Amino acid sequence: MNYLKKRKTISKSYAHTARVMLGKHILPYFEKRYLSDITPYDIEKWLDTFAAKGLSNATANLGLAFLKIMLKEAIRREILFKDPSASILPLKTETVERGVLTQDEVSTLFNPENKKTNMGQ
Repeated sequence: MNYLKKRKTISKSYAHTARVMLGKHILPYFEKRYLSDITPYDIEKWLDTFAAKGLSNATANLGLAFLKIMLKEAIRREILFKDPSASILPLKTETVERGVLTQDEVSTLFNPENKKTNMGQ
């Protein structure tokens, strides 16, 4: 069976997110380096750039996940023999507890006279 037919398919939104992450964050930082020259320290310094841009740790972790996928693919294809991201752990993220809307909040949200809160307006 054809290799490509065996591979998992990905959604359009996943592909879009990967392209944006690659174009805005991964390539601008690593494009002048050979894959074999990237070190764990380089990846840690790259993760620091997300905070410097005012982006969340969750966004940095998403970038790290995409970078890890690319590096693992390079190993699978025998372009790299060691994964520089293997020892890099995701950054700590703050979890925000989601509450339940009160009856007044629900009424305000779905009030047809309140155009600012209606999603379709």
